[in-house]
Amino acid sequence: MAIYDEDPRPRVLITGVSDDASEFVKVVEQYSGVVHVVGAHEYSIRWESWDAVVSVGSPNRSEEHLFILQLGGAPVGRWDCGYPNSPAGRFREIGMWSSYGKELKTNDELDASLRALVKSDLLPLIRQRSDTRRVIHAPDFDLESSYFIPVVSDLDGRADAAIYRPDQGPREVIYLPDTVTDIRPWLLYAFERWADIDPDTFPAAPEWTDNPEWMTADEIDARETWVADCDAAEKARLEAERIERESQSALRELREKADCAERILLTATADPLVQAVAAALTRLGFVVEDMDAKGGEKLEDLRVRDGDWIALCEVKGYTKGGSVTDLGKINRFVERYARDTGQWPDARWYVVNQFRERDPSSRMQLLRGQDADVEGFAESDGLAIDTRSIFLLDKDVASGVKTSDEARRLLRESTGRFAYGL
Repeated sequence: MAIYDEDPRPRVLITGVSDDASEFVKVVEQYSGVVHVVGAHEYSIRWESWDAVVSVGSPNRSEEHLFILQLGGAPVGRWDCGYPNSPAGRFREIGMWSSYGKELKTNDELDASLRALVKSDLLPLIRQRSDTRRVIHAPDFDLESSYFIPVVSDLDGRADAAIYRPDQGPREVIYLPDTVTDIRPWLLYAFERWADIDPDTFPAAPEWTDNPEWMTADEIDARETWVADCDAAEKARLEAERIERESQSALRELREKADCAERILLTATADPLVQAVAAALTRLGFVVEDMDAKGGEKLEDLRVRDGDWIALCEVKGYTKGGSVTDLGKINRFVERYARDTGQWPDARWYVVNQFRERDPSSRMQLLRGQDADVEGFAESDGLAIDTRSIFLLDKDVASGVKTSDEARRLLRESTGRFAYGL
């Protein structure tokens, strides 16, 4: 059967473009046999007379013989859900989901030319978008001839760009995000790929000088260098991101560790706070005895020793400020100690984590406005200690700013308020 007036191939329809897309159309015309721009309200098209569709957004038809290059919109094609009696039907539309992470991954199994194109043209565009974007939820294609190849995807496997053949729909779709504005390199890649699939419809690569068979030796060397440089740049970027992730993870682990150890000095009350104070003083070189652990009659929380020197220590944690009432309790503990041992302690310490639910930087002075009570407490070798100061002193010893001997001497020789670093 003879066919007359058949247009040269590939015969390409353009859909979804605006009236001012003349440059876009010119690019497609340059590499196609014939091109027709489908109007917004044009329906009388014989789709079987066309080979490919370049569509901005989702095309309004998806004949099985068509090859489609699609920029954004709902992905064309359907997948076989395997439930022929379902009220929704056996075939379902390929879905799009929101992706909230900024991380991206590429497909290492792509051919070299596509990998290079992705790295040079596609990744920079996607990385400029906001963290939330619409991506293709990878369909579970059922038919043997179907496939779904992610080109760029998030870490959950949902694709920003993909090449696929659906269970029902066009012969192949190359789907790109709508941020792609330079259609030329993607059209060249699509025609080159489709020429391998259907050489009668796409009789030759449109840019035959890009074919390595017809390149000079210098061009081939330069192309290989370009691809290698792109690969090296991508590996360097991935390595930098890996180092950043590992550094953030290490910082997060240390923060969580500090939250359960040193930072309890700034957040806790009751027994956890007592234990944190005891641990910090022990790190400074004091010998600390937990009196509550002995049971029996209620005594001071801790006895803190440095050689023959001893301090009785009461530890409190409050959502509000410290209380001068506590100073009287400490004095009673001291009197009990003197009766039991026949000696007076060298110091009496009132250790307080006050305003513990606030940012430590915004907390007020310990026993603010109670200077007369603090001075009276100092006359009896008393020291009111803000746990913020213990935290800061402990940190300075750990970092080598002060020695543990200097830290212990500073505490032993202080009376009144201890406000180290505040």
